[in-house]
Amino acid sequence: MPELSRKDNTCHGANVCLNHHVGQILDVTLNDDEVVLSGECTINTGKQAVVIVKVGEEVAGVKAIHVPGSSKKLTPPVNFSVPVSLQLISNNSEQQLSVVLANETFSPLYMQSCKSVIELASSTEETSTINIHDVFPSFGFYGGGLEKPLEIDINDAIKGFKLVIAQDSAFLNLSRLEIRDSNGQLVSPDQVIEVQCSSRLNENIEMESLIKGRGFHSLREDNPWYQVRFKNKTDIKKLSIFNRRDKFGARSKGLVVYKQNQSDEFVEVYSSISNTEHAEALMLELKQNLSASEWDECYTGSTLSREKIIDKVLAQCRSNITRTEHWSIGFIEQLLPTWSALKIDEFEIDREVHLLALLIFKQTTERLRFQLQPFAKILYSKESIIQCQHYVNEFRKANGLQAVQFTKHGIALQNKLTDNPDRIVNSTKMLMSDLKELGVKPCIAYGTLLGAVREGAFIAHDDDVDLLIELPERDLSKDTALALAEETLKKLNPENYRFFRASKTGKNINLHVIVRGTGVVLDVFPYWYKGDMAMMHMESMKIRGIPASIMEGRNKIEFYDETFHIPSQPERFLEERYGATWQQSDPFHEWRWALK
Repeated sequence: MPELSRKDNTCHGANVCLNHHVGQILDVTLNDDEVVLSGECTINTGKQAVVIVKVGEEVAGVKAIHVPGSSKKLTPPVNFSVPVSLQLISNNSEQQLSVVLANETFSPLYMQSCKSVIELASSTEETSTINIHDVFPSFGFYGGGLEKPLEIDINDAIKGFKLVIAQDSAFLNLSRLEIRDSNGQLVSPDQVIEVQCSSRLNENIEMESLIKGRGFHSLREDNPWYQVRFKNKTDIKKLSIFNRRDKFGARSKGLVVYKQNQSDEFVEVYSSISNTEHAEALMLELKQNLSASEWDECYTGSTLSREKIIDKVLAQCRSNITRTEHWSIGFIEQLLPTWSALKIDEFEIDREVHLLALLIFKQTTERLRFQLQPFAKILYSKESIIQCQHYVNEFRKANGLQAVQFTKHGIALQNKLTDNPDRIVNSTKMLMSDLKELGVKPCIAYGTLLGAVREGAFIAHDDDVDLLIELPERDLSKDTALALAEETLKKLNPENYRFFRASKTGKNINLHVIVRGTGVVLDVFPYWYKGDMAMMHMESMKIRGIPASIMEGRNKIEFYDETFHIPSQPERFLEERYGATWQQSDPFHEWRWALK
C-alpha cells in the first residue's frame, strides 16, 4: 500500500486513517514477538464496543472497550491497544491488516499491507497519521456536474444486493439504480422478486421506484438500507448508482454495498468509507505530481495540510495550463469540500471556489453540459458564482477557449444569443412559421419576450429561446398536454428538426427542438385553456393559470428587424411571470438554490 512520508517523497512512513471521526490508529510499535496497534475511538456506551484486527480474513486480535461510570451516550476519545502476533503478520506479508470498530455499526479505522505494518513497527523514524477524509473531505464522491454514476463491478451470480448508508441519523437518498447482467443488458424490474427497505419518506411511493429510475428517499434514521432480491440467481456484471443532482448528494457519503451470495451471506463489495485502493490511488497521484520540496511544503508540523495541497495544485495550473491535465477529475472532486460536514464559512472560500473552477474547466472543455447544483455548498452566494465564473474563464482563456457564463440552467457560452443573433433569429422564425402551419399559434415568451420588450434584444445573460404553443384542447392534465405537444412536434419535417423532452420523467412539459441546419436549440412550452385561465409553466416551472385574456389573440413586436408574434398583453404576461420588478435586470432571477 502506498503510504505517505514526511521525510521524503517515497511511499513509506505514515499511517493512513480511514475514519477519523470514529477513531484512528495513532501508533504501531514492535514489542518482542508482537506488533501493538494503539489508537483512540469514540463509542456509544449503550452498545458493546470491540476493536477487531484482521490479517486477511483471519481475526488476529480483539479488544473489548469499556468506559466505567460514563453517563454519556457518546464518549470522548477512548484509548486502546491491541497486540497482534508478529509471526502471523510476517507469514502473511502480502495480505492486508485491517482494524475495525464494532459498536453500533462496523467502522473501518485502518488498513495497511502486512509488509508495511512490519516496516512501520520496526522503524525508528517518527511517523505521522494522515486522515484521508481530512485531506479529501469528499472521499468517495460520485455524481457531480456530469451526473457520473458510481459503478460497482459484481461479476458474479448473486441472489441480490443491499445498499446501506453506514451512518447514524442519515438518509438513503438516491436518484436511480441500474443493474446490468453479464451481457451488459439492463435487468428489468420484472426480474426482481422483492424489494425491501428500512423506511420510506413517502409511503405512497413504491419501493421499486429506485430501480425504475424514479429515485428513493428513506426517513432519517441510523444506517438506512435498501435491499433487492432476484427471482432466480442472476449473473450480474455491475451496478450503476446515480446520486442526487444537488447539494444533498452528500447524503451518499457513507454508502456501503453488499452482494448476497448463494449461501445467503452478504459480502461487502464497496465502501465509500474504507475504500483502501481508492485512497492509495489518490495519495499516489498527489505524490507523483508534487516535487520533493513541494511535498515537504504541504506539511504544517507533522500534519498534511489540505489547504497547502490546493495551493500547490492551483499554482501549477495557473503557471502552466498543460498542468491541468496532470490532475484527474476524480482527485479534484474529492479534494473539494462538497461532501464535508463542516460549514462552508469554515473554509477559505476563494480557495475552494478557485479549485471548483479548475474542475469545471476540465469537465467543460469539449462540451458545456454541466450541472452546478451539486456544488451549491461552495457556490452559496452571488459573489462566489461570479468569482467562480471568472476563474473558469481565466483557465479557458489560457487554453484558447471562448468565455462561458453561469446560468440557472447550467453553463453556456458567454453572450450565446447576442454574439450571432441572426442565426438565432432566422432559426426562430423558421420554426415559428412551421408551427403556425400546424395551427398552434406560436409566440415568443418568457426570457425571450422579456428581452424583446425591455431591451429590444436578447438578454445578455440568457442562454435559450422560449416559445409558447397553444393546444386547442381544453381542461387537460399535465401528462395529456405533454403527449399532445409531442404529437404536434412529430408533424414537423424530421429533415429540418428533431426534438426531445426537457425532462425525461415528464416532470416538466416543455420540449427542446433542434434546428438541424443551424444547431440552434429552442424551448417549446405548450399551454391550454381551463375555464377563464390559460394554464402553463410559470415561476420555478410551476404550472398554474393566468387570465386567459393575456393569451387570447396575438400582438406583434419588431425584434432584430423581424416581426414576431407575442401574447396579446405582453406587459401583463411579464408581470405575471417575473413580478412587478420585471423591468429590472437580474441575472440570478429564480436561481436553482437560495443565494446569499
